[in-house]
Amino acid sequence: MKAFLIPPTSNLFEVIVGHLSGIGRDYSSNLVVFPGKRPAHFLRKALAERDKSSVVPPRIFSMDEFIDTIYGEVLGHRRRNLEPIDAVAILYDLHKTSPDPLGSKSFLDPDSFFPIGLKIYSDLEELHIEGVPPRRVREIDPIAGEKIPNATARRLQSLSYFYEAFYQKIDEAHYSTRSSRYRDVSSNFESVKLDPFKKVIFAGFFALTESEKQIFNVLKRKEETLFLFQDGFGMDLSEWKVRAEKEETPGRPVIHFYKSPDTHGQVLGVASLMRDERERGESLNENTVIVLPTAETLFPLFHHTLSLFKPDQYNISLGYPLQRTPLFGLFNNLMELVISMDEDRLYVPYYLEFILHPYIKNIYFDGRADVTRILFHTIEEALTEKRSKKFMSLSEIEKDETILSFFKERILSVDPGASLQRIMDHLKTIHANTVKRMLSCKNVGNFATRLREVIEYIYKKSTARLHPFFYPYSESFATQLDLISRSLMKEVKFEGIGSYFNLIKKVMMTAYTPFAGTPLKGVQVLGFLETRNIRFDKVFFLDVNEGIVPEMTKEDSLLPFKVRRILGLPTYLDRERLMGYYFDTLIKGAREVHLFYAENAEKDRSRFVERLVWERQKEEKKSDDKSYVQAIQYSVALQGKRPRPITKSDEMVRFLENYFYSASSLDTYLGCPLEFYYGYVLRLREREIVSGELEREDIGLFVHQVLFDYFKEKMGRRLSEGDMNLKELEKIIRGRFEERYGKDPAGEIYLLRRQIENHLKDFVRNYQIPKIKETPTEIMNLEHRLEVEKGSFKFVARLDRVEKRGGRTTIIDYKTSANKNYLSINYHKLDRGNRESWGEAIGTLQLPFYLTAYSQATGEEPEEVDCFFLLLGRNRIDPTIELPLFRDKTEFDQKFGDLNHIIFSLLKEIVDPRQPFVPTRTPKNRCDRCIYKHICTN
Repeated sequence: MKAFLIPPTSNLFEVIVGHLSGIGRDYSSNLVVFPGKRPAHFLRKALAERDKSSVVPPRIFSMDEFIDTIYGEVLGHRRRNLEPIDAVAILYDLHKTSPDPLGSKSFLDPDSFFPIGLKIYSDLEELHIEGVPPRRVREIDPIAGEKIPNATARRLQSLSYFYEAFYQKIDEAHYSTRSSRYRDVSSNFESVKLDPFKKVIFAGFFALTESEKQIFNVLKRKEETLFLFQDGFGMDLSEWKVRAEKEETPGRPVIHFYKSPDTHGQVLGVASLMRDERERGESLNENTVIVLPTAETLFPLFHHTLSLFKPDQYNISLGYPLQRTPLFGLFNNLMELVISMDEDRLYVPYYLEFILHPYIKNIYFDGRADVTRILFHTIEEALTEKRSKKFMSLSEIEKDETILSFFKERILSVDPGASLQRIMDHLKTIHANTVKRMLSCKNVGNFATRLREVIEYIYKKSTARLHPFFYPYSESFATQLDLISRSLMKEVKFEGIGSYFNLIKKVMMTAYTPFAGTPLKGVQVLGFLETRNIRFDKVFFLDVNEGIVPEMTKEDSLLPFKVRRILGLPTYLDRERLMGYYFDTLIKGAREVHLFYAENAEKDRSRFVERLVWERQKEEKKSDDKSYVQAIQYSVALQGKRPRPITKSDEMVRFLENYFYSASSLDTYLGCPLEFYYGYVLRLREREIVSGELEREDIGLFVHQVLFDYFKEKMGRRLSEGDMNLKELEKIIRGRFEERYGKDPAGEIYLLRRQIENHLKDFVRNYQIPKIKETPTEIMNLEHRLEVEKGSFKFVARLDRVEKRGGRTTIIDYKTSANKNYLSINYHKLDRGNRESWGEAIGTLQLPFYLTAYSQATGEEPEEVDCFFLLLGRNRIDPTIELPLFRDKTEFDQKFGDLNHIIFSLLKEIVDPRQPFVPTRTPKNRCDRCIYKHICTN
């Protein structure tokens, strides 16, 4: 055995090539083993470059591949390799039969057991590969020499039960796991013959498991074995007789430090540096690496940095979490939709989220995706019109008259060759191949197969396969689903469909999609551990923050830190030492290094960066690091721009002169003329959506409809107490609820119905009946629409209720709010001659506007008409819910003329071509809730 310690500046692969022996260009009599897979590519390249021709390479393995080869080819074991889900299935069976199950009754179902099962499996594998016998786990108290807390002791007893039973069970069933293969190989390695190989080289190893140590101890005694270690931070070779090679070209890398407020600043910094280097003609090839310790940075980097290169000029090789992919988002939408179903009825907001996902709304119809997009946006528009109906079945959606009429209007005009029947068949086909496919299943395996069929349907029938990275996403999803469908859990049955979804979701949340590229061509984009053993000339290392490099999370384990130390298992401290070593060798092996980190209130730079900065400070005898660290900053203008006024064109003035003005349009203009311009001149409207929330506006419209239905048969005659039938009111409410929300409302909808029933019954009992008894009342009009002209202006108004009370006409407007502040007029602040006071004093001009319009339409004098709001949102319903426009005749005489003057002054202002639409005078109170705030300052 020979062992060498080479400096980090040396190229490991060139050193290995120097030790290989072959016959001509045939090096197959050599065996080389690395910790990971990636170095094999670089060794083959180094060998071919040295010989300047094609060669027969050595047998090259990662350590895992070496173990599997010895296990199968040399020891002759033919056992099925357990996937994690298979292991969890076995552990679940053991859990069910355990005399003292972990967590008692908390994990009785497979889907709830899965996450804890993965932790158990991970801990068992660590215990097994480190050679810890089960009795040591059981007897932890005496080993520790002190009392272990009861909760921890019980958890360890459960774990020891799993430990003994699990490996016994997989042995009986002829299965294997990674640690069981390591243990079998290490226990029998004395008998392993490596005679066919003239030279056996193990290169680049740092931290060894107990099983690896046993194998290395056997290899030490073999003459043909060579160990190559790279020097670096934390390397301890005290047990080895190692000869250190001298560094032929001593030198240190040029290190640059960059701080940024966030990740995007780092990405833009890398892009700027690479752009500059390309302009200078410097090469950016496979000797350049961009290190991403967190996968979240990949897509900002892809869009802002890698876009500088052609696709064949870079290589991405790291795992990206499946749960961060758009395909997982679609799966999640489908899961929420199916789980939220009420019998056969779908929750409409979730249905719309699903069909409007880009992968669904771009399914082809006769080779065109635009028709399906129009189809689903048409459904969205139609369902938004009836947005109070929260649940609908697929058959209801497929037959809904509103949707069908919208189809005729929108789709057939785009594709005249498509018939309504073909469009409906297309919709039914999409439903059948997505939602309906997931509504029933036999077991876990069948469910996974059905979900895979959904993904395959989307792949074949939509534009999804044209989207960047959809293929690797779908391939990874399909691989996981295939594993599940063939796993030991495939026969498990659940009572509810939600449990199948939950299990699949938890499996997917542990999976990654690999970005496999060409490791020997182009700029390399790698995860941190992917860089081990490889020397790069230029290193761009992002997110070098504490908590990321090194990772600060404790072990995701059932074994506490102290217990892990006692049992000889690796702890987070060992993981930090490992990351420190790989960071050190990567940096020292480079010529040029750029380290990026975020610095803000929540993030600090890594201790590894601190050490590098401190070493330079000591060397240069400087007390601060300002001259070393470059700041990447954004130029942010925090001061908002004042919205510019909009001048009126001649065409605009003609439009305004012929416009029918409503009370709400005048209120809008009084509050903000610019808002009036966007809303009533340009007619821009906020896009309505179907949400899970019960909109205040919808509740108000519902209450108005119920009161109209209740009083419409009582018009034209004097009301009596006998007319106030509460059973009739209840029937109307329930009938309207069924129309809007479907039969048998549940949850929030049911509570809303009860609340409205109780509130409107209180309105009839505690307000309407006392008023009828007090004053003779006759309803003259309900939902009365007026269109009138006064002067040169046109008015439009809809009066909720007009009645005669004791001979006086009364205009009533229902309000489902309880707050009178937004409805009142403060006459003390109102100054007719001061334009500035109008907006501050007037909550709304609705009632004076109604009074003016009604008087003009009927000829009744304004002083003969009463106006008030009814505040139906008050907790307590009684006669005080009335909010009148004027308290008495004196106030009318004093103030109606002022209000009338203000209404017509505003109208004249609106049509005045010299008066532009200006921004509000009170932006603090108005702009935050304005729907046009994002466009009015542009």
